Amino acid sequence: MNIGIEDTTVVQRIMKLHSVEIPRHLMQMYPVRTGMEFDPNVYFTVLTHLAMKPGYIIDYVYCKSHLGSHQCIYARRIDEKPASHFEHRDWEEKNSGYSFLVADGSSDGYFQLAVFRRLAGQFYLYWHANYNDIRIVTTPEEMEVIISEVNLNNFGRVFTNKQVTDMRLIDPQPTVEVSDSQASVTYCVFTKWGGLARLKDSYLRPPPHRLVDSDVLDEVKHDCDINF
Repeated sequence: MNIGIEDTTVVQRIMKLHSVEIPRHLMQMYPVRTGMEFDPNVYFTVLTHLAMKPGYIIDYVYCKSHLGSHQCIYARRIDEKPASHFEHRDWEEKNSGYSFLVADGSSDGYFQLAVFRRLAGQFYLYWHANYNDIRIVTTPEEMEVIISEVNLNNFGRVFTNKQVTDMRLIDPQPTVEVSDSQASVTYCVFTKWGGLARLKDSYLRPPPHRLVDSDVLDEVKHDCDINF
């Protein structure tokens, strides 16, 4: 059974949360958090059909590299101290941050699971980490904005006429298909270093919502041909 999504504006609202500057102290080799930095738990004020497993919160360590710095999200118990860089490496070998997420069983809940998986790691990105520019596209109007941005903003290679035509043939409306054991979310993503793709991600319905399959249903390949 296919179920429509009631609220796709969560995508734009999550992206707006990411419009924060990287604090200078995070750019040290082993930065120490002060508590005044971006708190990813604010995501749940937008993703209201999604929550953390009881007793857990999202946290992150900031991973600095000469090739590009970014945060590394993980989940910890509320009463635990934040992990060090080395403790986070141990945690990451044994866990997935997404396995601590709980959807409320609605179509919006499973869609928001996909939104979190694709977008949650897009704050405090520096230099090469900005290759992580995936956008979730939910309406034809958003598709037109992307076409205009690529063709008018002088950022590398522009779309060909065929690419534009093919993109407009893809329906970006996200849907959720529910069975007894799985929920499959179909939605569109765009990146300047890959193009447009319509994806179908399937999750286990009972938590933890393990990703069991991810298929590319349609795609229009594009590479801006810029390296930095």
